Amino acid sequence: MADRTAENLIGESSMFAGPMTATLTAMSHGDISYRHGQVLMEQLSFIPLAEAAAFEAKLLPVAKDLTVGKLAVKARRMRERAHPETLTTRTTAAIAERGAPRSAPTR
Repeated sequence: MADRTAENLIGESSMFAGPMTATLTAMSHGDISYRHGQVLMEQLSFIPLAEAAAFEAKLLPVAKDLTVGKLAVKARRMRERAHPETLTTRTTAAIAERGAPRSAPTR
């Protein structure tokens, strides 16, 4: 296994075993898939840790009935409504990146 892959799995494991125990329980019971858990983790990474449990509690019941893609959209929208500053930060970064000069590919 590549080092980066191992690092990612360790990071995910620490999130599921720590602040995302409800998601881990839902995955363990087969209520949601591992990919559903990753979607929740991705969105939870943008909000303060103190609010993670409440956000997770709102999303887990609906996650059971949604595809991974639909869950990603719903979770992102919920997070952006709760924390609009993340949307502004990402938009500003994307605009700055589009205007940045690109280096020529190396061969």
